[in-house]
Amino acid sequence: MTKHTVIFLALSAIAGSAWAQDPGSSGQARTGNITLGRSNLSISAGALGTIKSISDTFAGSFVFTDFSKLVNFQAPTPTTIGQCIVTPFVPPPDILNIGAFTPLDAGPVMNLTGPNGAKTFPARQFVFGGPLGGGTAIPGLPPPTPLFLDPGSYTVDNGAGGADVGPFTATITVPGDFAWTNADAPEVQSIDRTAGVDVAWMGGDPNSKVTISGGVLVLDPGTLKISAGAFFACTENNNAGHFFVSPDVLSLVPASAMNGASNGALTVSDGVQTTFSATGIDTGSLNFSAVTVRNVAYF
Repeated sequence: MTKHTVIFLALSAIAGSAWAQDPGSSGQARTGNITLGRSNLSISAGALGTIKSISDTFAGSFVFTDFSKLVNFQAPTPTTIGQCIVTPFVPPPDILNIGAFTPLDAGPVMNLTGPNGAKTFPARQFVFGGPLGGGTAIPGLPPPTPLFLDPGSYTVDNGAGGADVGPFTATITVPGDFAWTNADAPEVQSIDRTAGVDVAWMGGDPNSKVTISGGVLVLDPGTLKISAGAFFACTENNNAGHFFVSPDVLSLVPASAMNGASNGALTVSDGVQTTFSATGIDTGSLNFSAVTVRNVAYF
């Protein structure tokens, strides 16, 4: 299993429940989304050992969405169990949403200022983004650069703006470091679906919500395409400090297969969000998320 596949698993687990939602609209929307993110990955790569990476990133985009052009994908109905949603995986159509999304010009650069200084990100096909620090430690190569997203206040602006989106300034406070404290415990690395698994954490914003998500993707051995699987996503108040994913949730997720590395993943994430306004958009959001991903086995 490649690193990219495991990351896809984790992201799919978070997004899985959303696939079952109908846009329910034939209208239009102009939105902006900016994310400051810290990712903590530990992925088994078979004979290559374990790949570990901690990195900070910046991403921003502004999009016009025409909901009438969204493909009506009939996703499976999710199952709700307490604070969790479980969604079977169904391969989406090969062609999705042609012409539904149009990027908006928000200017030539976006600027980020925080406790560790300032960064500037030029627009690339109307999208802003890039690394802020950290990365993967590889023997024989220079060590990763220091992490950037220390706790504190961060400001984002787009200078004089662009042809579609006017100038704006948005500020967010990054909370204290968030840690999934039992991420590498044996009972988490190899999950007994009949016993459930307790996930524990500390730090972050005590008033935020923590998302615990996971899943398994099954590959067709003949085509090597994803043919089945299931994902779950649960939410809990940060100040609870832990969440037990029960057997009735995990029973709806297939067992993972071991072929050098498991085709299962478990993710724990925490974050905060604020909004901003600018001419040319209906809504704007500035987010910080701390995401920890582990390549785990479900049996």
